[in-house]
Amino acid sequence: MLRRHQEQQRQGYPGPGGPRQYGPGASAPPSYGAWQPTYQGGNAAPSAAWPMTTPGSKVSSGSDRAALAAVIALAVGGVLAMVYAVWAFTARRGIFADFADGKPVSTDDATSSDTIDTIFLLVAGLVALVALGLWITRLVGRKSKGDGLDLASIAVAGIGVVVVSVGLFLASGIADAVGQSNQGDKGVTATMVTGGGFLLLAVGLLMGLLTVRGPRKQAASSGGYPQQGYGNW
Repeated sequence: MLRRHQEQQRQGYPGPGGPRQYGPGASAPPSYGAWQPTYQGGNAAPSAAWPMTTPGSKVSSGSDRAALAAVIALAVGGVLAMVYAVWAFTARRGIFADFADGKPVSTDDATSSDTIDTIFLLVAGLVALVALGLWITRLVGRKSKGDGLDLASIAVAGIGVVVVSVGLFLASGIADAVGQSNQGDKGVTATMVTGGGFLLLAVGLLMGLLTVRGPRKQAASSGGYPQQGYGNW
């Protein structure tokens, strides 16, 4: 009996309570490689099905309507302000220069000059104020560049608004002057000051076109990889 038991152990059969052994003539154990899951490290590159979007990686598109409205307002306001400056330095000033020189000016010419000047002032001034409002709103909301050029252009436009206000104040006293010559002199001064203010305003608004859209935003770079500790099967 003991000899038979020893022969069974040499042939690979397990003894009582012992683990099964495999000898040269015994069959190999079954392979479980196909059933074993494979693990990748926590920093492994994600597969094609892994979602690559991460919080904060969304890039704002170029269809920013607020920026587009500000750009249009700045462009139109700058052009209108420039047109009024040219008008004030030429035709409008000429009317008052004729008054100052004692030259006859017809009532129709004076009335036409006043009407055109009023329309230019209202349209150019209103559009310029809207453009400034949109521009400053974007600057406060940190949606424009906010660098030295941005601040300098707003300062130029602001000085232009102040100068225009001074010119309009001087124009309000033209009718109080005694005599045609004095009225003409005051008119020339008020017109030149107002035109200079609109010129500064035009320069500031057109400079704002370079800054109001702000810098191009970059996508937040988080690598698109899963965080460590969350393995990928």
